[in-house]
Amino acid sequence: MVSNDLAGTPVLTSVAPIESLRWNVFVEQPVSEVYAKLNASILRTAALLIAGLVISAFAALALARGMVRPIRTLEEGARRIGAGELDQQIEVRTGDELEALANQFNRMTGRLRESYAGLEHKVDERTHELQNSLEQQTAISEILRVISSSPTDVQPVLDAVAERAAHLCGSPYARVLLVDGDVLRPAANYETKTGAGLESILPTPLKRSSINGRAVLDRATIHHADVLPLLDTEYPDARPNIDRSSTRAVLAVPLMREGGAYGSIFVFRREPGLFSPNQVALVETFARQAAIAIDNVRLFNETREALSQQRASGEVLAAISSSIADTAPVFDKILESCERLFAGKVAGINLVGEDGLIRVRAYHGPGREDLERVFPLPIGPESGSGDAILTRSIIHYPDVDNGEGVPEQTRRACKAVGYKAVIFAPMVWEGKGIGVIFVGRDYVGAFSDKDIALLKTFADQAVIAIQNARLFNATKEALEQQTAVAEILRVISSSPTDVQPVLDAIAERAAQLCDASAASMYLTDGDTLRHLASKGPSPDPVSHVDSLPINRDSISGRALLERRTIEVNDMLAEATEYPLSAEIAQRYGHRTVVVVPLFREGKPFGTILLRRQEVRPFSERELALLQTFGDQAAIALENVRLFNETKEALDQQRASGEILAAISSSIADTTPVFEKILDSCERLFAGKLVGINLVGDDGLIYIGAYHGPRREEFEKIFPTTVDEKSGSGAAISRRAVVHVPDVDASHRVPENTRRGAKAIGLKSVVFAPMLWEGKGIGAIFVGRDYVGPFSDKDIALLKTLRKAGRSRSRASIRCSFSPI
Repeated sequence: MVSNDLAGTPVLTSVAPIESLRWNVFVEQPVSEVYAKLNASILRTAALLIAGLVISAFAALALARGMVRPIRTLEEGARRIGAGELDQQIEVRTGDELEALANQFNRMTGRLRESYAGLEHKVDERTHELQNSLEQQTAISEILRVISSSPTDVQPVLDAVAERAAHLCGSPYARVLLVDGDVLRPAANYETKTGAGLESILPTPLKRSSINGRAVLDRATIHHADVLPLLDTEYPDARPNIDRSSTRAVLAVPLMREGGAYGSIFVFRREPGLFSPNQVALVETFARQAAIAIDNVRLFNETREALSQQRASGEVLAAISSSIADTAPVFDKILESCERLFAGKVAGINLVGEDGLIRVRAYHGPGREDLERVFPLPIGPESGSGDAILTRSIIHYPDVDNGEGVPEQTRRACKAVGYKAVIFAPMVWEGKGIGVIFVGRDYVGAFSDKDIALLKTFADQAVIAIQNARLFNATKEALEQQTAVAEILRVISSSPTDVQPVLDAIAERAAQLCDASAASMYLTDGDTLRHLASKGPSPDPVSHVDSLPINRDSISGRALLERRTIEVNDMLAEATEYPLSAEIAQRYGHRTVVVVPLFREGKPFGTILLRRQEVRPFSERELALLQTFGDQAAIALENVRLFNETKEALDQQRASGEILAAISSSIADTTPVFEKILDSCERLFAGKLVGINLVGDDGLIYIGAYHGPRREEFEKIFPTTVDEKSGSGAAISRRAVVHVPDVDASHRVPENTRRGAKAIGLKSVVFAPMLWEGKGIGAIFVGRDYVGPFSDKDIALLKTLRKAGRSRSRASIRCSFSPI
């Protein structure tokens, strides 16, 4: 087509598009040049027309065809070039501008072909680079996604890292190794095809003589195109695995962290040659991501563990605050926390008892009965608990069955409940071991430092709970003791004349506060201990022995004789030492017995006896409390004695006053005086009968006055002589008191006295002579219907009344008394 060029010159223009490149190729030639030859040809043709029209016509036709053919060739070539057929050549052999134009087209096509080929190569390279970059970014994104979706478990991340590293590095096998002590153990493996023959790869030593070991220790990437020449010199420990896997090219990248490395990523090829820089950078990126994942999991787990520990500590402290007096809820909460936080199969708390032996106090786990058979244990290296308490340090046995230095008792206990590893944390109070917390697992393995620190915290909390309970209970016990002492003092003050309520109260409080099955009070009566009171925790009557001989066959007799408190942990085991007490224990079913002697003015006067049905010794506090109760019993007895002595003295003074009043008001008659004397004797001696016998003028003894049963039968004995045939006669003749505690059993009882006692039913009697100017004038006697001696106070009182009876003169008595 005809157009104008940039200079505005008319030109003949042709255009052809190149679709593959989205180009348009323009070919132009000035119109003047194109038509110059044509015009010249026309002129020549016109000139030749004259020569001949036919020749001119043929010549014009040939010329026209010769001119149009190259143009069409050029047009066809331009069309093909526009269609992207850059390999074809435009053939124009005109020797003119058309040929030159065709050559220009051919040269342009060659340049286009070269440019297109270069562009395709660059596009291929760029496309490959973009594809690799996309795959790498996709892999990194996938690993980051796995990290975000697995904050508590690093294994999915390591598996993804191994898989992506193998694929993107063209490695048949990729492995992630983590440090485990002095070796690197596989944490994740990936094979690009199964049956690669890599199942027998051995653990890698953490040494510079291994490829991964050097990467971890040097914290640097290890990259070799061919590792075989370096095995003997640089990596001798790597040879077994290199030979197994036919490795040539190796790449080991450490998983970096502060101060070291967690492990390494390892990829290899079986053909020599370095991995590309992009592949090395990619594996290093994977290593950083794996390290981040490990850190995240570690921090997450540490945070979770810290929260769990804080929650557990809070729960234990809450249990302590809500259970001040009882350690059981606190111990249960501690053991629950130990089971949860340590993944322990068993957890328990052993405490040192007052006897210095270790016993199971709280336990969570199987086989408690089997475990308790191992106890009690002494404090010492013979057991894990004893050693921890003795040394006040953590005792740790990661392998109970095969570890060195494991005590036999610990092996027995572990075997009984089926655990393989155990740790003991001492519970220390004021520098003294009071118990242990132990945790056992059913698999072999050491407890971590964090586990040990947490167990120490629980041990401290257990000590706090124990001391809180101890202080609370001590305060409570002190208050209970003070209350009991106050109650007993109240009973003492409200019962000044009778010791029985005091003894009952002491026995009841002693059994209650000392946690005894029974408490008994005994008082001395000559060579015998007489039972006065027994109480137990229940209102039911308590079985007891009415009397005990004061000898060494019983614990009560021995305590009095040796003047010390005696405690027997198991009375049935001491049958040889205390045969009588052992027989009583077997009869009533008690085991542990303690006897505290009671003293008054330095002399023992009774005992307090406490007993328990099971073998369980009494504490020092309980023994001290018993001693306090003993002192109160002594006070009560002394008060009653003083009160009774005062009352008796007043009664005696009143009786003497009444007798003197009777004497003064009845000077000529002794009968009122004698009646008053006998009334006083009945009241003061609680006698069944009383009487006064007098010596008549004939020297025989007659009844002067009598208060009692069967007087007629009694009078049949009289008169009697003043001699040893009667109690009155013996008293008068001896001028001394005649005392018969047991009329029937005694062989020296006068015959008339025996007859008289049998006649009126007497079992014991006492005769006091009535003397005037050194001569016996009669006798006062008192009889009882039960066997038993009269006390010294009774005899002294009888002597006092005797004096009142003789206060009248012999003459006065003679005036008013006539023998029968």
